[in-house]
Amino acid sequence: MSFRVKFNLLVCMQLLVLFSLIGYKQWTLATGERVLLKTVPVDPRDLFRGEYVALRYEISSVESWWAHGKSFQAGDTLYVTLRREGRFWGIGAVADQPPPAGALFLKGTVRRVRDSGIDVDYGIESYFVPEGRGKELESKRAGLTTEIAIDRFGHAVIRNVRSDR
Repeated sequence: MSFRVKFNLLVCMQLLVLFSLIGYKQWTLATGERVLLKTVPVDPRDLFRGEYVALRYEISSVESWWAHGKSFQAGDTLYVTLRREGRFWGIGAVADQPPPAGALFLKGTVRRVRDSGIDVDYGIESYFVPEGRGKELESKRAGLTTEIAIDRFGHAVIRNVRSDR
């Protein structure tokens, strides 16, 4: 194979990987189950990545009794089955294995284990916003909701963050 053919194949492979990553998130947004979560913003700015809002959810803190005696360590994967609570969704069950097919769940990573429970990251803790909007969202801490889309593997993508006030 000539250098030119090898070079073109390499460029095509890189583009394929890039478009696959973007396409996966777009597929989740288009086909995933839409869920509303109660949200608490944490932090408004990162110098290198631009303005964003760091988010925390009611389901980010899992009480110990949800684990049913299972022991989790920081870095472990856990699966949180969701159940509808009015217009929002909350914790229905917590396990170290994926729930049966058809159950709506989030796949998370244990960030920290406390005496009273577990802090979980779901990969939806940062939301980038247009310049100047981060402080506005942060000022509305008590009334924020986040709409997410969840695929069948428990991966979530943020669709929207808004104030209910």
